[in-house]
Amino acid sequence: MNTQIYNKDNFMEMDPMHDSNASKIEVINSALIITYDGLDQGVQNAEGSPYYKYKRLVVKYEFDSFCDAKLYYGKNNYKIIDLPEHSDTFNKLTNGCIFMSYKYSVDCFKEITLNFVIRKMRKDRFLRNKYWGAEISLDATRVTYDWT
Repeated sequence: MNTQIYNKDNFMEMDPMHDSNASKIEVINSALIITYDGLDQGVQNAEGSPYYKYKRLVVKYEFDSFCDAKLYYGKNNYKIIDLPEHSDTFNKLTNGCIFMSYKYSVDCFKEITLNFVIRKMRKDRFLRNKYWGAEISLDATRVTYDWT
């Protein structure tokens, strides 16, 4: 197990988790928790071996005042969800979905935005899903990466 802790001064040093699939996104007590499973079978390096040496990562984003999700659907349509207040709605709308991380950014106020492509999969095939993208914005104070 390996633990890495980041604060507002070094958010840009975090691993971006590009092209990695998040299996679970949840909010518990002012913390956004994202779980990445199967990392040893996902993204590969130039030699064809796994990019990550660990199988699982749990990222805990502790936040102060807000954590909002914007779910994109259709053409230029989106639904905004206040995750601490309505995480059950978020879970219902994204039930059975896989979130592929493709970007994170930190703005001038040190707020983090996480971007995901949403996919639904059954029997190794991608299915059409109403929601195709997610953007999660939060004012994180501390981020913890727990690799196992």
